[in-house]
Parts: sequence; C-alpha cells; structure tokens
Amino acid sequence: MSGRVVLAALAVLAVVAGTAGAANRVAVQSMSAFPSGDIAVGVYVENDVEVRSVVVPLIIKSVNPNAYMTALTLTNPVPGSRMAGKLPDIVASNTYPVGNAAVSGCNSAWYTDGGGFATIGQPDYISSDGVLLARQRIFGPTLPAGTDFPVGAGIPSFRLNVTVTETDGVFEIDTTCVTPANHLSYNNMSGQQVVPTFTKGTITILPCVCPWQGDINADGFIDAVDLAKQINVTYFGQAETWDPSCTSPRTDYDGDHLSSVNDLVRCIDHVFFGGAGPVDPCE
Repeated sequence: MSGRVVLAALAVLAVVAGTAGAANRVAVQSMSAFPSGDIAVGVYVENDVEVRSVVVPLIIKSVNPNAYMTALTLTNPVPGSRMAGKLPDIVASNTYPVGNAAVSGCNSAWYTDGGGFATIGQPDYISSDGVLLARQRIFGPTLPAGTDFPVGAGIPSFRLNVTVTETDGVFEIDTTCVTPANHLSYNNMSGQQVVPTFTKGTITILPCVCPWQGDINADGFIDAVDLAKQINVTYFGQAETWDPSCTSPRTDYDGDHLSSVNDLVRCIDHVFFGGAGPVDPCE
C-alpha cells in the first residue's frame, strides 16, 4: 500500500480537541555544518498516549540564498529507536518536489502560490523540497506512550541524512501538510487524530575558512617540512589534514578539493623556486 493510501485513510479521522501539548510533540534537531559537510538531523517524537500511526510531513527551505543541501536520504525508523519494530505495517519515506497544487490550511508562508507538494519524487535540491515520514499499524505492534527526547541526547525516531552546500548561511526544516487533510498528526487507539506541537530545525552552514592551506603542520611557514608531508600524502598514503571549516585538505594547491601529483608539483615550485602558493578553496 502506498504512502498516498496511508494519507487518504487518515483523512477521515477526527481531530481530538485539546490533545496538543508538551507531552505530544515532534521536534527537528537544529545543527551546524561545515561547507559541503554531512550531517544526520534527528526528528524526535513524544506521545503521552498509545498510538497506531504517526505522520510527519516536513518542508526544507533556504533562509539565505543557496544555503541548502545537495543530497538527502531518509532513515525510517532509526535503528535502536523507540519506533524500531513499531507501527510496521505501512511505512512511507517519500520526498516531494514542490508543486503548485492548491492546499488549504498548509503552512502557506513557505509558498508563493499557497500550494503544496504535487507528486512523489526525488528532491531537486532547489529550495524548497518536501519530505513525508509516516508509519501505521494494521496488525503489528503499536507505539506505546514514551519519548525520544531530549533532542541531541535521545535516539530520534527518524533521521534526515543531509549533505549541505558550500555556501554558508541557514536553511530550515519545518512542518506543513502534504494533502489538505493530512497534517502532522498521531492516530490514537480510538481512531482519533492527536495533533502534536512542533519545533522546527535550523541548519547553519558555517563560513568556509582555510587558515593553513599548504602549511600542513600549521607553524606559519610553507617549507620543506610541509613538502615532505605533501610527498607522504601523495605517494605513501599518509592521511590528509583538514581544517574543519574548509572544503579542501591542506595539501590542495590548485583548488580542486583533492590532493594529487599536480599539488605536489606546485608545492615543490613554491618551496624551492618561489612559485605561487596554494589557492584559497573558499574563493
């Protein structure tokens, strides 16, 4: 059964008034990342009643131009989490290109046209993109009352595995609806919809800074010691040295984000013949 059918089935459920609160909540982890870095963003779930379905629609959108993502995979559920082995009968982990279908009641601030997600498909990595994480029990085990929290310390139920761009700035992971009747929700054992509170995640891509390019031992000079290390990296498998906020190893002279024979040749030229130093990978 597809994720669309899951959502259609949930559409007939009534919303339980007054059930939203601190004990029924979903939160997306806020994190920092270095340019072109990989991060695992947790989605944390708490419920104060036993539930038979969980629907978490998300939207990912840049706050600053080009501060976004270049790759995304979903983990549903996270191994070892409360959700593992629970609500196993219908599972949806879908991505959505943003479409222009009119959807009333959505988080319309995300859209210029008030629309939602038109079709299931791969994200295009141009802000904004959508995600649906959903699990539903038919005959399998329910999810007992409990919590994944605290954020960052507990084990999240879901995870977004993201590679960020080289552009520093901020993008956000918020919630919205995927079809008019299917918002963020739980479904309790009486067939009623419980609407949890939601905390969005803010992903900050830190500025690119490469303070020791070419100066592998970071002593303030590019000299024969650094050349020896460059040779070891190129020919003898010595591990590259990276500055955490830099998109290239210190041994990258030509700005292609790799260590190669060409970088070694340029290092020799710089150390012995006064040739140009390494380029700044951030430029």
